Amino acid sequence: MSDPIILITMLECKEILKLDESLRNTLHRNYFKYSNNPGEQYKMFLRVFQHLIEAISGSIIELDDDPNISAMQVIENFKTLGFQMEITPRKILPGWGSAVEEILMIILKSLLVSAMESGSQNLSWPENNIEIEDMASDADEDDYDTENKLIASIKTEDSSGYSKIAREKWLLEVEKATPRLINFFKQPKINDWRNRLAAINRCQDKLKGSSTDLAVALEKFSGRLISNIDRIESRQKYLNNQLLSFVREYQSCQDELHAAKKKFKEVGGGVTSRNENIKKLDGEIAKLKQQLDERGQAVTDGGSVIIAQKALQRLTNDLINLTVRLGAAQHLYIQGKLKDAQKK
Repeated sequence: MSDPIILITMLECKEILKLDESLRNTLHRNYFKYSNNPGEQYKMFLRVFQHLIEAISGSIIELDDDPNISAMQVIENFKTLGFQMEITPRKILPGWGSAVEEILMIILKSLLVSAMESGSQNLSWPENNIEIEDMASDADEDDYDTENKLIASIKTEDSSGYSKIAREKWLLEVEKATPRLINFFKQPKINDWRNRLAAINRCQDKLKGSSTDLAVALEKFSGRLISNIDRIESRQKYLNNQLLSFVREYQSCQDELHAAKKKFKEVGGGVTSRNENIKKLDGEIAKLKQQLDERGQAVTDGGSVIIAQKALQRLTNDLINLTVRLGAAQHLYIQGKLKDAQKK
């Protein structure tokens, strides 16, 4: 994706976007690409968006202080201008990222195309390529190629405005935009070997001076490091001597624990055998209980009880009869004795 800051620079922010100096100085090439300060980046995005909407539609929009509501308003105003893009407020709330860059790129590209078509902002592009020597640095070749591709893509969208553009106006705009697109250093000419040799000698002198300072600093650092290492070794020996008794005590405790575990295993083996014997006894007791229950059920059967009750009833009746007969016999015996006594 092309950098939106490149387009802002190419559009001559002071004349078209009417951005103030503080806002233009704050923006840089990767301002909306990476997360630096999401709150400030979101506020900056809203300010730039308001300026762009004002530049492209001529109307001033008011955004709410609440970030969620302002994000919804940004999407509504973006779609009101006729731009189609699937985006949610969550993607633009951080104030940085691909969604924020894409929104600014779409609006800036539309603004640049409309400015080229109308010619109202004195923007014009040359029919032939103009070479700028100050833009030939190897460090920014990729950015420069990106700008050229972006200009070419805009030119291919609508080539009908080329005949209406004046070369003088274009050169004037190039002079205005060049200070913002110029690199921090100029590439020296290839045939200027004297300057290159002098630069190499200066670099060598600087390296020698810095190497001596670096050697002194490294010697000091190595001396401090050696003294610290010796101090650490002596402290380590002292700690080892102090902890030796505790280590021996710990080792003896470990031996005792090992012996206790061994005894526990031996005792545990006897316990397991006893548990097995107890389980066998429990099984035998369960069998005896089962047999007793079966016999109890057989004894307490209803038929045998009735038979026993009937037999008991018969025996009771027989005893009653015998008792009556015995009483009658005793009565007769007593009467006989009385009669014998009366006869005498």
